[in-house]
Amino acid sequence: FTNSPQLTAAELRHYLAERSLSTDVWVSIDPLPASRYNLLDRIRDLTERMIAIKEFRVSAAFVSNPFNPDLQMLSADQTVGEMLIPWHTLVTSIGERDYFGSIELPGGSTNHIFSKDGQAVMLLWSDAPVKEQAYLGDGISGIDIWGNPVAVEEIVSARGTPEQSVQTTAWPIVLRGIDMNVVNFRQKFQLATRKLSSAVGSGQAISLLIENTLSQTATGTIVAVGPSLFTGGRAEMQVQLPTNIPLTKNLPIAIRTDASAGEHLLRFDIDLLANKPYHFSIYRSAVLGLGDVELSWESTRRDTNLVELRVDVLNNTEDAVSFDCKLFPPGRTYERFKIESAKPGSSLQEVRVFLPQSDAASEAWLRCEQIGTGRVLNYRIRI
Repeated sequence: FTNSPQLTAAELRHYLAERSLSTDVWVSIDPLPASRYNLLDRIRDLTERMIAIKEFRVSAAFVSNPFNPDLQMLSADQTVGEMLIPWHTLVTSIGERDYFGSIELPGGSTNHIFSKDGQAVMLLWSDAPVKEQAYLGDGISGIDIWGNPVAVEEIVSARGTPEQSVQTTAWPIVLRGIDMNVVNFRQKFQLATRKLSSAVGSGQAISLLIENTLSQTATGTIVAVGPSLFTGGRAEMQVQLPTNIPLTKNLPIAIRTDASAGEHLLRFDIDLLANKPYHFSIYRSAVLGLGDVELSWESTRRDTNLVELRVDVLNNTEDAVSFDCKLFPPGRTYERFKIESAKPGSSLQEVRVFLPQSDAASEAWLRCEQIGTGRVLNYRIRI
């Protein structure tokens, strides 16, 4: 594959996905021209295209003319250009390693993992600066795209287990020493139940899909931590996990009566004993509400005593729905109103509530109970 201008990472994935698996593929991977793009854009583009090439097992990739001065690899007099060291860092880090996907990190940083003969690395960056804290292995070290050392801090988590802390920015970095046993465990750990019922008093559980990728049978605990979702902030169960056998485990949970409808980030603390003790956390999201009825709120102050609430009701059921709602402003008695007979589809309703103006904007708790079902949807809205 060769093209001018160069194919983007997304275009490379599209064309490579359509090729015959028995075909050897060579790809032209010239850096973007320095005359049109800044250095960060050129490095990120090159990084993402190299990842796509490894993901689809391209046989080889070449800079077609490294002495083209606009590529900034080598100049005509054979001196080093500003793209040569980033190219070298990427090639030596991932060139001979196989691609193993990514994991979900607490700060949401983009990451890709590569490994060969048990030696694994992670490419890592984030558009907005964030400090990532997670257990990635023992003896983790890092370099930036120029080959300079990156500070990787060994810390103890709030629950007393070892973790690493590293600052990520828009510039890619390489972390070495990644534990592939933990990576594989994280990747195979999934929520079979992502949507949770918000009905009052309903007993329910989260179904977890777990496969023990460690070298021995593992015993220990799995603790789901979700202060915004669970009564008491957590749910726990004991597990015994044979090696490489996919299992479904049901984790009983109790939902807070004031938990907000919508998405909640959950942390699953894994404490297992196999060939050695393992302590790490996995991050997944669950949604409170089954998605058949969704309410979206906006508030507008009309005068010093009245606030107008606008609610967009998305009703995916076949029947009209009604809600009995209570608005709990901080430090004040609640205001009560109804959402009445919202038909299937999308509909907009407005209601005005008495709410004297305070000195500062505040967040109010809104509790809506569906009439006739006991389902409760909680929201927090800015006034």
